[in-house]
Amino acid sequence: EIVICQELFEYFLSLAEQFDDPDQVEQLMLDSVVFTGLHEWGHAAIDLYDIPITGREEDVADQVATWLTIEAVGENAEEALTTMLNASLLFLVQGENMADDESAYWDSHSLDMQRFYNMLCWSYGFDPDLTNKVTGEPVEEIIPEERLASCSEEYQRMFDSLSSLMADHLRE
Repeated sequence: EIVICQELFEYFLSLAEQFDDPDQVEQLMLDSVVFTGLHEWGHAAIDLYDIPITGREEDVADQVATWLTIEAVGENAEEALTTMLNASLLFLVQGENMADDESAYWDSHSLDMQRFYNMLCWSYGFDPDLTNKVTGEPVEEIIPEERLASCSEEYQRMFDSLSSLMADHLRE
């Protein structure tokens, strides 16, 4: 059972309200809840199905949430990427808000700014043109070329690995 408390909705809403477009606030909050729910499902799947992982479980749960969001959320790839990128924006805001918080360095999660860039990179790796369309600006101006060069390979490796590891536990 995955329980998401009301306070999380309120917290995401407070982050979303920091954006200029009041029409987007609710959607930013909801997309972050979707991503977080899938992230927590990733933890549950790792535990329940004894999925082997290497590295930090929090990073793998982010990969599971990214993979499921891109591959299964929405009516089409543009809706999926919109959900993904909206969720990433709240990590960006949270990272900017916590820039001086030393607890971020000892936490089991990657830094919020790293999570933002990972999510943006993996989205770009899935479909560069569509990611540029959804962001409304060239991702090439956000992510340095050194990282951008590996985004397609990172997404494909994540897709192949998770598709294989989760194959017995998912239905189409």
